[in-house]
Amino acid sequence: LNEVDTLPIIKFLQTTYPSIQIVQPNTHKNATMSTESMDVIIVPVVGFDTQGNRIGMGGGWYDKFLAMHPEAIKVGLAYDECEVQKVKPEAHDVRLDYIVTPTRLIDTHQLE
Repeated sequence: LNEVDTLPIIKFLQTTYPSIQIVQPNTHKNATMSTESMDVIIVPVVGFDTQGNRIGMGGGWYDKFLAMHPEAIKVGLAYDECEVQKVKPEAHDVRLDYIVTPTRLIDTHQLE
């Protein structure tokens, strides 16, 4: 499976809540990362465990971005089939606070 396409949720949020600011990052390897404060960051996920560890396709881009925004709520979008027993995190990996799948909302704080 691929990462979840985040474009439909972005369009929904822009249409339903036109007053919120949505930043769509340029995930190119050499792109400049936004340093402005963010309340929520939504990231696509290829694989995840229920502890909030994720596997992506960004080559570490999202982990760098998430680390720059420790105050933000970090939400991963994934398919149910992408859940694995355990993702072995690396030192630079940033855990997600929530994981949303088509059938579940996983609050990773409840599992600590």
